[in-house]
Amino acid sequence: MFHRHAPRLHAYIKRRLGRTLADDIVAEAFATAFRQRGRFDGRSEFAAWLWGIASNLIAKHHRQETRMYRAFARTGVDPAEDGIAELVSDRMTAAAQGLIWRRPSPH
Repeated sequence: MFHRHAPRLHAYIKRRLGRTLADDIVAEAFATAFRQRGRFDGRSEFAAWLWGIASNLIAKHHRQETRMYRAFARTGVDPAEDGIAELVSDRMTAAAQGLIWRRPSPH
């Protein structure tokens, strides 16, 4: 099933989200289809069911991206320009090494 449907599904998703995300979404679509295989009743074509799963994953990605951009807009911080990702990575590394003092939990 994968070899039969993956190339066309990948091309569809790539047009919507780009090559990098297409790889991930195709994999997730097949994983979801496998996990939910009991829900496939055979009344429609497998490809149509699979495309529906992929479309839902694409929509989910767009919703997550929209939430992320809205959060950036509220804070006025652009993580690409302000180096937030590097700061978070540095803090996580320091915390993992015990270099950051943490306030004790009140509980």
